[in-house]
Amino acid sequence: MARAERQSGVALLMALVCVMVMTLFAMMMFEPIRAETVLAGAAKDDMMVFYAAEAGIETAAADLLQAKQAPASGEFTLGRATVRYTISKISGEGERFLVTAEGLLPSRRERAVKKTLTAEMILHTGDAGRRVEALWRHVQR
Repeated sequence: MARAERQSGVALLMALVCVMVMTLFAMMMFEPIRAETVLAGAAKDDMMVFYAAEAGIETAAADLLQAKQAPASGEFTLGRATVRYTISKISGEGERFLVTAEGLLPSRRERAVKKTLTAEMILHTGDAGRRVEALWRHVQR
């Protein structure tokens, strides 16, 4: 009986060690999940500002169709993103314009997310009406 009394705390100690090991194992398993969540959020923010800048390019094209004179600019909010765009006339022949649009998402934690798109556009006018043609687009990070 004396031996049983000396070992009575060993079972409790072993149980505590097992609980600590399982807790550490669970914490190690959740770290990659947290990292993936952060990366997915950053990718979502990147996509959001890209499409916001794309909306700025499309809004500028609509402004050109409504016969607004270059240089023109505008700003609007799309969800949490702010969109700014400018239209500049390119010197030379024809109705060529350089359109720059910027999508900006305010900082949530470490950094604000920003994307800038640039497009060259031609305004065609004729019997069928007015239409805008984008020649090229460039994405800046």
